[in-house]
Amino acid sequence: MVLPYFTYGLAWGINKGILDRSDYEQAVKKGWNAILSHVTEEGMLGYVQPIGAAPGEAWPNKSEVYGTGAFLSAGSEIYKMYGGTLPQ
Repeated sequence: MVLPYFTYGLAWGINKGILDRSDYEQAVKKGWNAILSHVTEEGMLGYVQPIGAAPGEAWPNKSEVYGTGAFLSAGSEIYKMYGGTLPQ
């Protein structure tokens, strides 16, 4: 579950003026939409790898607390990036 971390990092970099928005905004939007595609109708973030020493198998109904935290971190930076809204 690295996608939320990359998406968060790109949005944070844009917000801090380290990354050029015109170069990275599209990647942030694509990352956010990909993350959203793994949220179930019940609101659970799925496909989160289990905690372990090596990458593991992930499936639609598998979630971990660190995945939810990464999702919220990415969402909060994107929310700031768009001035209080989230992209479609």
